[in-house]
Amino acid sequence: MSYRTRINNFQIFENNGYSKELIDELNRQGANIKENDDCYAFEIKDINPIIKIVDEYFQQEIKNLFQRKLNPYDLSSHWAIKEKKKPLYERVDNLVYFHILFQSYNFVQYLYEHKLVKRNNDGTHTILKKIVISGG
Repeated sequence: MSYRTRINNFQIFENNGYSKELIDELNRQGANIKENDDCYAFEIKDINPIIKIVDEYFQQEIKNLFQRKLNPYDLSSHWAIKEKKKPLYERVDNLVYFHILFQSYNFVQYLYEHKLVKRNNDGTHTILKKIVISGG
């Protein structure tokens, strides 16, 4: 069984993806997650550092791809685009949903679409409904 990190029903990172920075931030917000804890659930108090950490996580993942001589901006090699039997709109939808390039965007869109947060004029976000993050 693989480790997953979720906000409500949305999986933030890939299977077995882990961010020490995220755990540190949750502990700053009062979670008290120990290093070897397999499972946790915690209500987020401030979403802004969480959004920043998720964004930086995927920026680093993209940078790592470049270091391995892979180009994440070349979408033509992604499995979703290669599925020629499916219509283009479905392939593009899968590409946006699964490609690493869009994961930070998908996370924030999930928060907006489920009316969990609102964006303020200064670019910060305010929590509108209970947001629980869990790992395990």
